[in-house]
Amino acid sequence: MQNNNTPLIIAIIVILVIVGFTSKDNKPMNTTTDTSFFGKDFGQSDTKNKSATKENIEYNVKKVEERIKTLEEEVDSLVEAEKRSPYSGIVSIIKVQDLGSSDPNREYLVLSMSKNNTEKISITGWKIKSDTSGKTASIGNGTLVYYPNIALQNEPIILSPGDTAIISSGSSPIGLTFKTNKCTGYLAQFNNFYPYIRQECPSPKDENINFVPQTPVNFPCLDYIEALPRCQINTRPLRTNFSPECHAFIAEKISYQGCLSLHRNDKDFYGDEWRIYLRQTESLWLNRRETIRLIDENGKTVSTYVKS
Repeated sequence: MQNNNTPLIIAIIVILVIVGFTSKDNKPMNTTTDTSFFGKDFGQSDTKNKSATKENIEYNVKKVEERIKTLEEEVDSLVEAEKRSPYSGIVSIIKVQDLGSSDPNREYLVLSMSKNNTEKISITGWKIKSDTSGKTASIGNGTLVYYPNIALQNEPIILSPGDTAIISSGSSPIGLTFKTNKCTGYLAQFNNFYPYIRQECPSPKDENINFVPQTPVNFPCLDYIEALPRCQINTRPLRTNFSPECHAFIAEKISYQGCLSLHRNDKDFYGDEWRIYLRQTESLWLNRRETIRLIDENGKTVSTYVKS
C-alpha cells in the first residue's frame, strides 16, 4: 500500500533542498559600486551585478530542478520497493503457454522456485492478475498425494527449493490439484494433461517380482512383465497358461494404485512439480500486450510476466 504521507515528505525534502542550495550557492553579490566622478562607471557596474545575479539564480534553479528529479526517482524506487514481495526473485513466472486459447485447459503459466532458497513457501492464497484486463484468479489448496475416488483438496500448496508449479486456467483431468510423484505417469494413460506428465514410473521389470514364483512354468510370464512399458496399465488379454500369481501381479502392481502401494514410502517418491488448476471455463489471459502479475497473500508483487 502506498504511503499517504509520501507527497508531504517530498515537499519537505524539496524545501530543504531549495534552502540548502540558496544558502550554499546563492552567495550575496558584491554590491559595492564604483563611486567615481563619472556616472558611466557606476552604471556599468550595476548592470554587471544584475546580470551575474540572474545567472546565479538560473544556475540555482537548474540545480534544484535536477535535485527534485533525482528525489522523485528515488521516491518512485522506494514506492516500487514497498510494493515488491519478499518472495520476489525467489518465485518467478518463467513461461506462459497458449494465452488466449479457446480451450482454457491448454492455457497455463509455469512458476519456478529458486534452488538457492533454503525454505519452503506456501503459495495458497496467492493471486494471479492481468494488469491489462483486470482478471484475477486465486491459488487454492491441493492434495499432496492423489488417491482415486478421494477428491480432497485441503492441503496448502507448498513449494520446495527447485520446484515448479504449472498453473492451468482450466479444470483438472482427475478433478483436483496435486503434486507429481513417481507413480503419476500412470494417470496420463487415460487422461489428457497439458503439458504432458513425465513418464517416470518404475519399470515393471524393476518391481519386486518375487510375488511371482521363480519357476520354469512362470518364465513366459516373467518375460512378459519385463517387456511391459513404464507407466502403462496392461490392457491386453493375458495368456491362459499364466499362473494366478502372474495374473495378480500384473493386475494389482502394474498400475497407479499398485505403484503407490509399492513406493509410497520411498525417499524419492515425490516429484518436483505441482499441477494447479484454476477451474475456469474460458481463457484468463490475453495472447498479446498482456502483463500478468503474481501477487502474494499480502497483495505485494512476487513476479511479473509481460507478453508483447
